Amino acid sequence: MHPRFQFCFRISHWTRAQLSLVRGLANDRSGSVAMMFALVVMVLLLMVGIAVDYGRTLTHREKMLSALDSAVLVAATTPGAADKKINAFRNAFKSQYPETGPVSSLHMALDTSGSDQIVGTASARIQTSFLNIFGFNSIAVGVKSAAKTATGVEFALVLDVSGSMKFPDMSGRRRIDVLKEAAAGLVDTAVANAGPGANLKFGYVPFTMNVNIGASNAGYVTGSNDALFAGTQWAGCVLERAPPNHLSNAYSGSNKWRAYIYPPEPDNSSCDNESNGTNAGYKNIDAYDPSNPNPYTRGPNYNCVRHPIAPLTTSSSTIKTQIASLTAEYNMGTILAPGVTWGARLLTPNAPFSGADAIGGGTKKVMVMLTDGAQTT
Repeated sequence: MHPRFQFCFRISHWTRAQLSLVRGLANDRSGSVAMMFALVVMVLLLMVGIAVDYGRTLTHREKMLSALDSAVLVAATTPGAADKKINAFRNAFKSQYPETGPVSSLHMALDTSGSDQIVGTASARIQTSFLNIFGFNSIAVGVKSAAKTATGVEFALVLDVSGSMKFPDMSGRRRIDVLKEAAAGLVDTAVANAGPGANLKFGYVPFTMNVNIGASNAGYVTGSNDALFAGTQWAGCVLERAPPNHLSNAYSGSNKWRAYIYPPEPDNSSCDNESNGTNAGYKNIDAYDPSNPNPYTRGPNYNCVRHPIAPLTTSSSTIKTQIASLTAEYNMGTILAPGVTWGARLLTPNAPFSGADAIGGGTKKVMVMLTDGAQTT
């Protein structure tokens, strides 16, 4: 016999034996046996009742906690005074966990007295199905949840301005135009939903396959005065630092970034950025013009994205004006990592962009990337 069927047979055989014993006890008319049988039945019923009602109570507790977590988050993000947060909390909780069915004596409360967090509590009684036979009509349950409240919010918008963004999306509109509309809309939405006295900051990081930290930040890079910049100047693009500093937000004064330099290509007509016949110069070189968004200027700044990072500002009108000025220009590739890395740096108080609040305080840090998703080099 297969072991599984043998096991099932033994269990079944044991069960029949026990049932026979129970039947014998039930049919026994002697007083002591009948009393014992009644006690056994009551104990069995009590155990079944505990299992069923306790399981249902646990299910209701999980639902209550889920509703409370959601309601506390709603309250934490609701602008305005405490009464508005409490009202939003109560509406959100009751919509997800109403006082119906077996739920009675439902009570919820929100404590907004904390300096950096709010605390929600909820309690109720769950009506029993079996235990009420033994006088237990309900079981009390209670849950607690907390959420930090932000004293401010900082937004780093990581914006793809590569060549592919010049093309239309499925609606027929240019992707760069959709991106700018979405970015400006995010700013408007954040401002419209901010409470009185809320501290909002906005900045952005335009990227292609590199980023531009601004020509005025030459003090944070090495190589900005390289001989290859003769006849022009460093336009502001950087190469990442060597590990382990490539993923670090810290700046000590010695761990500088490297100035982006596009090297001279071979001296022939098939190359776009020909050399002068040596590795020390270019056949043609275009002077730096900060008003020209075209990255295909010949010389060391070839393929350097021309739109610099915009530091955090509290002026929503300023950041929207800057967003509106962005253009998408043809370039030689798109890499997402530089945009994300510098988006994170924009949200820290470290140089070269030190306008952010300290990490770990009450300020929320939000990074949003807008891209058509095509990563190519």
